[in-house]
Amino acid sequence: MKRVVLLNRVSTTSQSTERQLRDLTGLCNNKHWNIIRVFDEIGSGYKSNEERQILNEMIDYCLSDKIDMVVVSELSRLGRNTSEVLSLINRLNENKISLFIQMNNIETLDDERKPNPLTMFMLSILSSVNQMEKNITLNRMNSGRENYKINGGKLGRKQGSIIPVEEKLKQHQDILDYLKKGYKYEDIVKLTGKSLSTIQRINKLTSVVSKN
Repeated sequence: MKRVVLLNRVSTTSQSTERQLRDLTGLCNNKHWNIIRVFDEIGSGYKSNEERQILNEMIDYCLSDKIDMVVVSELSRLGRNTSEVLSLINRLNENKISLFIQMNNIETLDDERKPNPLTMFMLSILSSVNQMEKNITLNRMNSGRENYKINGGKLGRKQGSIIPVEEKLKQHQDILDYLKKGYKYEDIVKLTGKSLSTIQRINKLTSVVSKN
């Protein structure tokens, strides 16, 4: 029976990994794979592999506990940057750890634990397409903002408007989660991509709320 770990990733704290977990658990049960551990990651798929703490914890765990396979729902769960995704897959391959992608029903290693050339070719194309689609979406959003500004629109909050403390904390739930877990400021900066001043301000707001 294959020893596998599941990697679930969502971009924001407002999203849930519950559906991914349910689908992947059903898949593993049907194939009689033994789920050893589940890793849930929250954060942008455009971060470098080195910046993704949960991802690196998963890799270290796979190496130390002789895991056979990493299972994900779709390729984008590994990331959005083509070079980073392929680098991760190659690292897994080099350590004889296979990757199974549920959406495409493909596995990176064959029965002899060697990379499957056709699968690797497909993954290269899929990863490039994922990044291209994301770039197109970002370009459309930026273009929309520029057109809005050209036509007299103003971005951001209306002058004089004040966001309630509770709403402000809700907008930065990811920072709150990491603060509660005892992460250092510099680590939260890397994990969330938010500025140090924002993290410090949110920490002060939590102190004010708790006193009240």
